[in-house]
Amino acid sequence: MLSLGFLHMVDDVDGYVSGLRRLLRPGGALYLTSLVAESRRGAAYLRLLHRAGEVAAPRTADQLADLLGARVWAKGCMAYAVLSDGRTRLTRRGRPPGARPSSCPSRPARP
Repeated sequence: MLSLGFLHMVDDVDGYVSGLRRLLRPGGALYLTSLVAESRRGAAYLRLLHRAGEVAAPRTADQLADLLGARVWAKGCMAYAVLSDGRTRLTRRGRPPGARPSSCPSRPARP
């Protein structure tokens, strides 16, 4: 099941994800993405949208990981998670190309 680019729209992440999990078939996976406040510009953009009532309060990838109780990967200001049977499951490649675990520094490593 896909929920792409939507978690930043909801205040009650746990309720939203719980509802989606109830719809999963046994062995199914839930693929989630969300905008996150991982840069100064991204955080300012999400704060502006939040003040206008368009999105929930801005979250970082680490905050999203805490809300999901799962591992979250981030690339720029987009966060990714894959949940299955209440646990995080890695994609075939381990994570989206170029994404970093949420516990890593926000700046990409220099070559």
